[in-house]
Amino acid sequence: MTCSGLVMTIGARPFLRQQHGPEPGRVHPLIYGDNVIGRDSAAEVYVDAVDISRRHARVRVDADAVEVEDLGSKNGVLVDGKAIIGPVRLGHGVCLHLGDVVFEIHHPGAQVAAALARAGETTVTRMNRRRPGDSYPGAPLPLRWPLLATVIFGLIVAALLLSGVSI
Repeated sequence: MTCSGLVMTIGARPFLRQQHGPEPGRVHPLIYGDNVIGRDSAAEVYVDAVDISRRHARVRVDADAVEVEDLGSKNGVLVDGKAIIGPVRLGHGVCLHLGDVVFEIHHPGAQVAAALARAGETTVTRMNRRRPGDSYPGAPLPLRWPLLATVIFGLIVAALLLSGVSI
């Protein structure tokens, strides 16, 4: 069941859309790996609301789902109206209630996984954990270094051919 009934993605990255709270409609992009929701300015998902603890919840994103965990917040985390105890794995369209603030999960990979499951297909996805400084596991490497190496190699070959050396 979806929170708003809307199916919408921004690119192919998972995100949280704030449904209720101080900034309804605000989109919070998520990184693959751990995302902290809280009033702490260092939180990946910063929300300035009195019901939100400094480090309220952790949202762990992988290729086909989102896992949410309460970090010992005062007001807890509700999923489908029930308080969670420990990490809970969620899919696309599920709503998280953190005090009076409600977020809807948007995850394109979870949409695809659910569609495949309905069709009787299964997928296996392997992702490495994110290290500090990584954008996310499996991200394409910047092309500037291989491109630079190719250009240098071409210049060396051209210089050798012009100097008369046989290759």
